[in-house]
Amino acid sequence: MTAARTRKRTAAPPPVPSAESLQGEIAMLREVMRRANDRLEEIAGLDDLLRLMENLSKAATRLAGLLKAERQLGGQEDLTHSLQHALAEVIRELGGEETA
Repeated sequence: MTAARTRKRTAAPPPVPSAESLQGEIAMLREVMRRANDRLEEIAGLDDLLRLMENLSKAATRLAGLLKAERQLGGQEDLTHSLQHALAEVIRELGGEETA
C-alpha cells in the first residue's frame, strides 16, 4: 500500500454550506465533490471506484449547469441595471424627475 492510501484524516471535514441560494448550491456541490474525491483513496474494489467516478462525473455536469445559470443570472442583473439607467435618462430628457 502507498503512503497516500494509509494516510488517516486528523481534522474533521468542514460543514457543508447552506443551499439557500444558487451560490450556496454551488458551494455545497463543490464540497460534496471534494469529499467524494477525498474518498478515492479509501476505495478498494473496482466496482466501487467506477460507481464513485460515475457519480463525480454526474456532479461535475450538474456543477457546470449551476455555474452557467449563475453566469446567466448575473447577466440579467447587469441588463436590469442598464435598463434602469436608460429609463432614468429618458425620464430626465423628457423633463420628469429621475427616481432613485
